[in-house]
Amino acid sequence: MKQFGIYGFHSCRDKKWYVGQSCNMVRRCQEHLQLLAGGKHDNRLFQRGYTRCREDDFEYMVLSRLSLSLFSVLGKKELRNWLNTTEKLWIQTLEARVSGYNQTIGGAGSSTRNLCPWGKRFTKKRVVGRAYWHSLRQYRCIRKYV
Repeated sequence: MKQFGIYGFHSCRDKKWYVGQSCNMVRRCQEHLQLLAGGKHDNRLFQRGYTRCREDDFEYMVLSRLSLSLFSVLGKKELRNWLNTTEKLWIQTLEARVSGYNQTIGGAGSSTRNLCPWGKRFTKKRVVGRAYWHSLRQYRCIRKYV
């Protein structure tokens, strides 16, 4: 059965946290562990910490779980808002962004380093208007005025 909520990985050795959200926390935990064991996790800080420490040094914890009674009342939009808000709260509380393994502020992967001034996400190869933007060290984005 799916479990909606916020989970965390805690390094007992470094005392650092990685906080995430999922609509299926058990499956997401298994995915993290497979990627970490294979050395292929997208989060380099988390991967480096896992590789440096032993697997036994990490604990998996459920930080917040959505109750089934509340789940049946909420719609998709409210559920997503609850997950995003609660994840941000846990990241802030555990200082997982400042001194932990989280690289974003939380809430659907939003990051201050990947946002344009008006809040739209962009990446290295994203097409904005009809131009490709790419520089050596930083990416810029433009807003298409119509």
